[in-house]
Amino acid sequence: MSVVRAFHMAKQSNTALEKSIDETQRKNQLIERQRIPYIAAEQVVLRIASAAAAFCSIALFINGTLELTYCLIILVSAFMVYSQLESAGEMFFMLSMIDASIDRVEEINQSPQIDIDGKEQTPDRLDIEMQDVSFSYGDKK
Repeated sequence: MSVVRAFHMAKQSNTALEKSIDETQRKNQLIERQRIPYIAAEQVVLRIASAAAAFCSIALFINGTLELTYCLIILVSAFMVYSQLESAGEMFFMLSMIDASIDRVEEINQSPQIDIDGKEQTPDRLDIEMQDVSFSYGDKK
């Protein structure tokens, strides 16, 4: 940040950051919009199946085919199983983002590392050459 301030680049840095944030937000909203129909359809199917299991267990209990304890077990387990399936389905759409993130992490891990051991290195030359350099403070040279 001090380098950015020293060269009066704070406005450029903030603009780039804001663009990056806006782009990320736009992409995340696009992903969410694509997910909505699938999540809605999945929830409808799971809730209908859960209600059907509950209805069948109650109908079997009323007909005397199923004992009360088994009916209650089926009712509770139907809602538990389907709620877990619903949660798993919501996480399914995150797989593509997780995959992209893992690819990015692997790419970073494959990049060359800096010298961790800190071996002493001696440059070939110790002189500094400059061409077409001028120093100024404000309008004075």
